[in-house]
Amino acid sequence: SKLENMYINSLDESLRPNEVTYITAMDVYCRKCPDTAGSMSQVLVDRMIELSSRGLGFVRPSRIVYNTLINAWSRSQEANAAENAEQVFQWMESQHKAGDEPIRPDEVSLCGVLNAWANSALNGGALRAQQIMDHTVSLALEERGFEHTIVSWNILIKAWGRSR
Repeated sequence: SKLENMYINSLDESLRPNEVTYITAMDVYCRKCPDTAGSMSQVLVDRMIELSSRGLGFVRPSRIVYNTLINAWSRSQEANAAENAEQVFQWMESQHKAGDEPIRPDEVSLCGVLNAWANSALNGGALRAQQIMDHTVSLALEERGFEHTIVSWNILIKAWGRSR
């Protein structure tokens, strides 16, 4: 992006994109480009990862960024959007198991992926949402890292209500 290039060329801290910059851009994609919000947001997060690895002071994506990405996929009208949301969720789980505590999925992550499948309920999404919920319920609280609230259960009900 233009802002990233301005920062790279000047290293002026006042121009360095931060987490809010990227989250705001993903939110704009969801509002203005629902047909491609997921893939556009994925490109942005991939760019964040690449830039943070360069050591130029760019922020590493956090759980909030990944939750925003899952949300973008859940709102996207792209084919395989639910699968992509789930892939991000599973990656977060694997990163946490490998010791990356800041990336541990939380209930927001779970609700995002359940919403993605609820929005795909006509294509077997309700069953997949149920399987994901069953998986998280089967984990010990210490491993899961969050309590289930009524929100995730309500999304699951929504998924089944939309299924055929």
